[in-house]
Amino acid sequence: MKIFLKIISTLLAVMIVFVPLSALAGEVHNTYICPRIYIHGLMAVPIQRDKNDKNSEVIFPPSTEKILSAVTGALPKLGLSLASGGLKGFGDEACRVANELMSEAYLDQNGNVKDNSGVYFEYPEASSIKKDSKLSFDYDWRVDPVETAAQLNDFVDYVLRCSGAQKVNLSAHSLGGVILITYISIYGYEKVHGACFNSSAVFGESYTGDLMKGEMSFSGDAFDYFLHYLIDETEYQYLLSAVTDAAAKLGVFSAAAFASNELLEAVKESLFNQVMLPLFCHWLTIWAMVPDEDIEEGVENVFGNIAKDQDYSELIGKIEKYNTLVRSGKKETLAKLNENANVYVIARYGYPSIPITPSYSKLTDGTIDVKYASFGAVTSLYKESLSEEYLADADPEYISPDKSVDASKCMFPEQTWFIRSFKHYSMPDSVVNFTDLLLEQAEQASVDTFEKYPRFLVYDYENDTILPDTNYQSPTLVSSIKNILNDVIKLIRFLIRKISG
Repeated sequence: MKIFLKIISTLLAVMIVFVPLSALAGEVHNTYICPRIYIHGLMAVPIQRDKNDKNSEVIFPPSTEKILSAVTGALPKLGLSLASGGLKGFGDEACRVANELMSEAYLDQNGNVKDNSGVYFEYPEASSIKKDSKLSFDYDWRVDPVETAAQLNDFVDYVLRCSGAQKVNLSAHSLGGVILITYISIYGYEKVHGACFNSSAVFGESYTGDLMKGEMSFSGDAFDYFLHYLIDETEYQYLLSAVTDAAAKLGVFSAAAFASNELLEAVKESLFNQVMLPLFCHWLTIWAMVPDEDIEEGVENVFGNIAKDQDYSELIGKIEKYNTLVRSGKKETLAKLNENANVYVIARYGYPSIPITPSYSKLTDGTIDVKYASFGAVTSLYKESLSEEYLADADPEYISPDKSVDASKCMFPEQTWFIRSFKHYSMPDSVVNFTDLLLEQAEQASVDTFEKYPRFLVYDYENDTILPDTNYQSPTLVSSIKNILNDVIKLIRFLIRKISG
């Protein structure tokens, strides 16, 4: 009996000491282990000449050597075209070169692959797939999302069969969100434990709608904003930013915009007919990323105006099929998914859109509008804040530290995270680990579940980590000067090291 009491006493002592320590060490939550399938975005994997041969030539994107060879070979013709035909002649020749470079990625005018090109994707060995496996689903990002959703459904069934799991987790980035919502719309949510939409294009992106509507233009601010986007997170970003600001004040970008608009006006017809029409307008995935409010005008502009003399009835039929199966019921599909599975949304922000359309000043991650990626947030324009009048009526809990985002209008406000200073194309381990953590939760997690992952986060580029965005401060004149001087000193040291050998 004494021995038994000693054992009990020892166990109690251990619990008294270690249980509080374990609570301090981190939050404990019930997890649900099942295979995770990652669905990548547009152009994330190369198009190969033979989709059945993993060693076949990559035909898109074109290699640096191929681009340099095409441009170098075209220089004499470009010069002659400029001399004889002015900007239009130069632009027509440039579009011809672009057409030649991109042609191997073209689909036919019905949106079908013309040859055996595509993305090589081999299913993993059945024995290698476990309940905790993390897998990727590769697909041809040019073709109809409805077709790709069928392929995803087959892969999900294969993974479930091989792993013995009952459900899977699906993590989708960019265009991958379109594939995921298409899959759920057609095949349901019964096989899904959790779905994460990471900077996804479920509701589109503004610049895609602008391009399809034929709305293209440049401005000095657009160039200025885009250069700041490119400079951000580079080694000498503060020095380069100061140079960019000086160039903007001197009118360099306004002059560049004027020249670019002159060239664009001269080549617009050739650009659409020789490049955009056979490339992007034949890709059903691009049409799926046109915002709902722009789809009718975009279809009318492309097929009722630019290509009105060509038979695009089959392609239009596929666009309409997607609209019926997916576009018209996206919100209802997401609501049902949320009722039957765990749903997570991640939006990135802090950057402008691309500089060739009127939407250049929208708040994005460099590609997708925050309002679309977050399923409904209200945002300011790039480099601006929400108005004082708006903020006065808003709930501070849902306002980002930099006052550019109101999360309260999201479809799932308590399941949506915002990461500032995080570019669209980046997929660092810190964010992958975060999405995996969310998807592994047995029950629906929220922005209050993890202390280290509140609603508003910021990406720390230097340390590759995401942190709570709690100490945001607008740059002051003193801090800006200090940062520029630090960059100047770094550059001087670099040059000294180079000179000294």
